[in-house]
Amino acid sequence: MENELATKETSGKMERQFQLQKYLNTWTRSEKATAQTLALRGDAIDILQTLSPTQREDYLQLVKHLEMRYGETYLEHEFKADIARLVRLVYLATPEKVMESLAVQAFLDGLRDYGTR
Repeated sequence: MENELATKETSGKMERQFQLQKYLNTWTRSEKATAQTLALRGDAIDILQTLSPTQREDYLQLVKHLEMRYGETYLEHEFKADIARLVRLVYLATPEKVMESLAVQAFLDGLRDYGTR
């Protein structure tokens, strides 16, 4: 999870730099996709294996797939699943309704902690 957050942060920085360059240039969608592909690092490069050649050449498709993998929605889902798993491990004999409440509280606490970094 920590590696994914670091990758997301790096990806976010690269995306901001790329957006600035995009406005400075009059690139086609294909040229933007090529530049974005060249900027990918780490696990983000693996996204290319899941795309068809047509999707790899389309900037909007490339960004869509990167957001599905590294966007806020994905990370929140992963964080929520991790919290639920850990709560079940810690509170084995606790009723399901109580576990759900504990998981929600831990999730909210984690979001607050991440937001203060």
